[in-house]
Amino acid sequence: MPSTDIYRVDLDTFEGPLDLLLFLIQRDEVDVYDIPIAHITRQYLAMLELMQDLNLDVAGEFILMASTLMAIKSRMLLPSNEEVDEGELVDPRAQLVLQLLEYKRFRAVAERLGEVEEGRRQLFSRGDSAVLPEAPEGELEVGLFELLSAYQQVLRQAEVRRLARPVVKLETIKIEDRIALVQRLLKTSPRLRLFELIKDAGSRLEVIVTFIAILELVRLGEVGARQPNPFEDVYLYRRGS
Repeated sequence: MPSTDIYRVDLDTFEGPLDLLLFLIQRDEVDVYDIPIAHITRQYLAMLELMQDLNLDVAGEFILMASTLMAIKSRMLLPSNEEVDEGELVDPRAQLVLQLLEYKRFRAVAERLGEVEEGRRQLFSRGDSAVLPEAPEGELEVGLFELLSAYQQVLRQAEVRRLARPVVKLETIKIEDRIALVQRLLKTSPRLRLFELIKDAGSRLEVIVTFIAILELVRLGEVGARQPNPFEDVYLYRRGS
């Protein structure tokens, strides 16, 4: 590995475990009222492993949620003697579903307030003389988990290509150089398709380092990421100052 063992991306500006669960539920078209807990637990753990492989500073609340999911999964595999007043069996997922629905409502309100605040900011900043290229209208801003999901797909394809190539000696790949590369490319192009940016990587290592560089630029607010539609290709663009 390169210097990624000492380079950590702070996740304070990204989402938490409930956001990750909601993302997986929407991506896999799962009914939130009838969550296939075994499937969602596998997907959650896979995403958590990916975050740890990327040396992201995963908070303890992500680990706690993983424990909660595994506990629910275990309870659902065993006969339950728990009953409510009406005599119906208690669904081990019930508390998690309520938590997700409540958080989803809270997030919707927060997003609406954010849109109002952004509208006001745009209204009072129209006089700015230097405006950088913006993403096309109608595209959806994406967060960490959409980026990680896209990264998973690219990584799988990179692994297939790697197996078809002869083994070569790896050179040291620095995150700082990858950050500079992304910045340089976005100066000459208004936006970049994530897949095109890392599809020609010569190794898994190069894919990982490039993606960490992208995450750092997103965290710093220099780069934004959008999709034409949910769960489609991710495009990167320079944020206006």
